[in-house]
Amino acid sequence: MNADIIAEIAKWITTGRDYKSCLLVCKLWYESINDPATRDSYCDHLATLYKMYPDNPWNLIYISHNRNIVRGVFDDIIKSDKYWSWAGISKHVPFEKVIAYPDLPWDWAGISKDISLDMIIKYPTLPWDWHNVSRSSKITFDMMCANNTMPWEWWAATYNPNITTDNITDHSVLDWHWWYIAQDMKITVNLLKYVASVPKLYGPLSRNPYMTTEIISSVAWGRWNWWDLSCNRNITLSMILEHPSWPWNWASVSRNPNITFDDIIDHPALPWHWARLSRNDIIFDMARADLTLPWDWTHLSDNPGITIADILAHPSIPWDWYYISHNPNVTIDVILAYPDLQWVWTNLSNNKSISMKDILEHHDLPWDWRAVSSKKYLYHDIVNNIHLPLEWDRLSLCGRMCAIHRSGIMML
Repeated sequence: MNADIIAEIAKWITTGRDYKSCLLVCKLWYESINDPATRDSYCDHLATLYKMYPDNPWNLIYISHNRNIVRGVFDDIIKSDKYWSWAGISKHVPFEKVIAYPDLPWDWAGISKDISLDMIIKYPTLPWDWHNVSRSSKITFDMMCANNTMPWEWWAATYNPNITTDNITDHSVLDWHWWYIAQDMKITVNLLKYVASVPKLYGPLSRNPYMTTEIISSVAWGRWNWWDLSCNRNITLSMILEHPSWPWNWASVSRNPNITFDDIIDHPALPWHWARLSRNDIIFDMARADLTLPWDWTHLSDNPGITIADILAHPSIPWDWYYISHNPNVTIDVILAYPDLQWVWTNLSNNKSISMKDILEHHDLPWDWRAVSSKKYLYHDIVNNIHLPLEWDRLSLCGRMCAIHRSGIMML
């Protein structure tokens, strides 16, 4: 049996249970139908929940952005007097539906985002959004040049993934978005020549992730934004130390993601900014070694390096419980072991380390149920706990929240 035959058989699968069973038949079946689009169509717990409780007070604006719900009830939507979001609906219905119902309030900006040139040529009178058409990944620069009478928006085309730096430098007279080019695109010699001639582009250029000391030294210092250069993700401490006379901003250097614990230990005399360092994930080992340094304890309270043992061992430190309650090291076991600490329950309810399962098993704790209702869930979590004060408008936000593990077991 080949993959084409499996694809034909798979069209007759109608339930998530059957889909999960098919995944387990053999490796070929698994590889043939375990693609994101197919998986999402059978593993959408929000869609399942909506089918079970269609009359509950859902937020239809949020629901409109769920593909499976929209496709399943589209015929009801067009007859409904309720307020659905056509921005969401337009993203998820087949284009044939758009053509069949031209008078509906379609979101043409959204439809135009991923449209092909063939479709535009076939339906030239439709109200295409040329800003988004120009950004479409299905449109290439050669297509634009070959159809130069179409109203392309070159500012928007700058974001098109098919546009290269050579396209831009070879056609620099076009109205490109130069700010974006300077800030995000890989800087070539030809591109730098143009960007360097425009003083207002040095701010975004200083944030460019492809920055090197060679590029910096090729231009007058006074034009650079040294705050952005100092925390640029492509600038390392070794580069900074190789150019000590350059006007580095040490508050910004201290927040550079490349700074490590060893950098600070090896260079204690450098003018580090301690409040900024306190936000660095790797710093707490150093804070633990010397608590007398001027640390920013608000930011350290949210630092993943902090543990409940650290907090209990140093009660005199001005910990910020708002941030501790959000810290990923706080788990349900920690909460149960220390229920009398100064927890902020809204942040605990939002904490990614606290699962919906944890909350439902301990629903007597003072959770913020609005925050809880925004967490990832499986539909049976809700069905089995329908008596709890869950907020349906927040549940409406949660789209396809489960995935299929290789074993075929549903996991969050």
